[in-house]
Amino acid sequence: MYYYIYDSFLENPKYRKILDRIEIRLSDLAIAGEASHVRPLRNLEEIVLEGLIQGKRTIIAVGNDYTFKKIAHTVLNQSETPLSEITIGIIPVGQPNFISQGLGVPINEMACEVISGRIIKIIDVGKVNQEYFLTQAVCGFGGRNEDRNKKGHLSYLQSLRYRPQDVIIKIDGKFQVRLDLFHLALVNLSLKREALPLTNPCDGILNVFVTANLSRFSLLKKLKLIESERYSLLPKTSVFKASKIEILSPRQEQIDILGDLQKTGRTPATITILPRKLRVIVGKERTFN
Repeated sequence: MYYYIYDSFLENPKYRKILDRIEIRLSDLAIAGEASHVRPLRNLEEIVLEGLIQGKRTIIAVGNDYTFKKIAHTVLNQSETPLSEITIGIIPVGQPNFISQGLGVPINEMACEVISGRIIKIIDVGKVNQEYFLTQAVCGFGGRNEDRNKKGHLSYLQSLRYRPQDVIIKIDGKFQVRLDLFHLALVNLSLKREALPLTNPCDGILNVFVTANLSRFSLLKKLKLIESERYSLLPKTSVFKASKIEILSPRQEQIDILGDLQKTGRTPATITILPRKLRVIVGKERTFN
């Protein structure tokens, strides 16, 4: 029933004991299944597609966010097997693991209980131009940094040096606004309970947080919010819902957009939401109902 795909970085000996504990726990829970390992001559996409051809319908990523995201993208991009027949899950090992936190899946062998529990939610999927994202797409200040572990003094320096971007934002084709943008987040799935107001990735809508230009005094006063990425609590922040957002750069200066913490696209960009697209195994501690 279960098809486990181990990412290549897990070949590092430091993960051996963790993997041993995972495999023992899977056996104890009677959910051990066939496993494949990503190799230099056999990439993850090939393994997923071969598994689907062989009739495997529950695919579990053993690895980090990037492992899970690659599996999700492969499943979404293929057309041979209906998405309604495929379920994906994750046993988080290594970093980053923000997506698994949002899904309520603990790390290492503790995740096996979630896989066994098999709570399935059909979640929405976001799209930046032609690239998918599961959690959020950001640009502006938050979109300049792919390493979410950079905190503290570095975030302070970045916030003071950051130059706001002149952008036009079109919302659902109905109205638009031009502003000097500090930060824009389009959220499908909250990464952390404390970072953003809780969102629901099953409601068919994006939660949009737009923060206009801030003075240096405001940045200094709200430094803790920036360090913890709680941008929605910053002054000059508008919060609304939309199913389609267009971001344009009037000065023809391309702005990077991160989706799921990775560079996903650049302006001009169209961000949309695809409702109820992906079946995912989640835990009770997920950030949504």
